[in-house]
Amino acid sequence: MNESHRELERTPPGHRDLSPEHTHCANCGTELLGPFCYQCGQPTKHMLRHLPALAADATDAIFNIDGRIMHTLPALYFRPGFLPREYFAGRRTRYIPPFRLMFFLSVLAFLLIHLALMLDQSLVVRNPVHLSSPTEVHQHLQRTVAHIDTARQKTGLPAIGTLALTLAQREAAVRADHDLRQMHATPLAAASIPAPPSTAALTGQLAAIVHAPTQATVNARADALSGTIAQSLSRIGDASTGATLWLGALDGRVAKARQQGLARHQPGAAADQTPMPSIPPGTLAIPDLGALLAARDNSDHVNVNLRGANHLPRIRSGWLPQFLRNRMNAGIEQADANLSAMNNGTPASRQHARRRVIRNMLAVTPQALFVLIPLLALLLKILYVFKSRLYIEHLIIALYSHAFIFLTLFLSVLLGLITWKLPDWANVPASWLQAALWIWLAVYLLLMQKRVYRQGWFFTVVKYGVTGICYNIMLLFAIAMAALIGLAS
Repeated sequence: MNESHRELERTPPGHRDLSPEHTHCANCGTELLGPFCYQCGQPTKHMLRHLPALAADATDAIFNIDGRIMHTLPALYFRPGFLPREYFAGRRTRYIPPFRLMFFLSVLAFLLIHLALMLDQSLVVRNPVHLSSPTEVHQHLQRTVAHIDTARQKTGLPAIGTLALTLAQREAAVRADHDLRQMHATPLAAASIPAPPSTAALTGQLAAIVHAPTQATVNARADALSGTIAQSLSRIGDASTGATLWLGALDGRVAKARQQGLARHQPGAAADQTPMPSIPPGTLAIPDLGALLAARDNSDHVNVNLRGANHLPRIRSGWLPQFLRNRMNAGIEQADANLSAMNNGTPASRQHARRRVIRNMLAVTPQALFVLIPLLALLLKILYVFKSRLYIEHLIIALYSHAFIFLTLFLSVLLGLITWKLPDWANVPASWLQAALWIWLAVYLLLMQKRVYRQGWFFTVVKYGVTGICYNIMLLFAIAMAALIGLAS
């Protein structure tokens, strides 16, 4: 054993990598010229150190976020294409590496989204009308009722439209009563909240579609009801958002009833399909919006029951392996259970089910977005095939592009949280700033593509359009898959 090895063993563990006398590698005895041995590659630092030092190294190994962030973030946000060109030119040490930068910003963005959901202040469930006093609540209710009364007086409004407006007026009153109670103000009088109207006639019409004697009758009855809904929507217009939401959900229920009615007349339906469930008398498969809002404690968004009367179908294809069918059917059963939990039970259980599905979706969304990075690089490789660039170069550009996307998402959610606490007068400038963030995202990616690939504006704009269309299609597919996985988890 040489002298350097003996000296290393005599040094206390916590100081072995700090002692200046160790000038030779403990592994091969080569003279050290830095923190790594140029002969065998072994670092001078090792695991025999104090726990805080190890924790600091672990954090640095994962994020490596140090003083370089002050050089990286401003260049990333305000100088499109600068960081990729610096990387390709070999000037890399002064900036955070692209993958680490993208990973760090994605973690920040999704942590902030989780925080927004925990605070129940995210844009998904946020009430777009910020009312800060009982007077504003009463004034907003009066304006809403006035718009509904104006729409109700229009000639040619079908009975379904009148029913939708009545439900919307009840929704507005229940929402106002809920806001007043949250402000510890005097609630609305019971006479000010309209009673839920009967939907028995609509129940009968939906049941008549499902149980029609022929396929032609099914289509005729469904077309007639859909036509009435479309006429009501055109007459109501923008007078009542609640009424149009309810009518849109009802139109979806008509489509479901048509599907069920046609399925009953398919060959072999009696043998292969379960009996069609009957619609409970006096109810509709779309809940009363006002009653639903009254049941929720911390959310002002309108929920409609998109689940049909029947359960989700199961997969019985013989060409799929048995284990795969079992796994997919298990996911379908879980999705069916989640849908049932979100639409049935107590208000607290429904709210808990919705939040669980959203958390599950957000848990898999980063992985779904990460899959898009190599796909975007492949798309760029195809579009710029004559540029003779390696695939890894396109991958670096895709990493920096996604880093900027995650940074924009982080700033947008942060601005939404801040705006929630601002007074009413700040909503307009905040909305303009929110729009400016996303406009800059589109302009930034175009400038980045122009400066990195150095083509003329015509070809750059054409290829940028193709890239944007293809990427948005892939993004929608990834989000849809994340939603399905979240629902089946």
